[in-house]
Amino acid sequence: MECETPTIASTLSRASLTCPLLKPLEEAKAVVAEAKKIPNLPEYMRERLAGLESEISRYLGGVTPWDNKPYSGTIYLDIERIRANIPKAELAKEQAEFQKMLTFFGGDREKTELALATFTPKPTAKNQMAMDISE
Repeated sequence: MECETPTIASTLSRASLTCPLLKPLEEAKAVVAEAKKIPNLPEYMRERLAGLESEISRYLGGVTPWDNKPYSGTIYLDIERIRANIPKAELAKEQAEFQKMLTFFGGDREKTELALATFTPKPTAKNQMAMDISE
């Protein structure tokens, strides 16, 4: 299994990005479905639950009630837009650097991630001038 660089680009490219975002919404959707089964539920409450269910479906996706066609939720669409805009060359460069450091640390992913997170390049004349100008 290929290791990815722990950066924004690689993090956003992972399919697992959606899991932590969607779990609370999926749980809320289940609660709404359960609440709709309450006997003798007043109509105004049923309408509010339907509105909540509609909002949750807008984020998660679902099936349109009028034609039973599936649609993607806005969260999935936004994540796909982000993934489409990740600079592929930069991602490949980051992954290569990570693999090089992973090899250096004998395959210890934790040490590699810590090193990358705390690494600051040595100042060179070029980047020192850039730092001086920005201050």
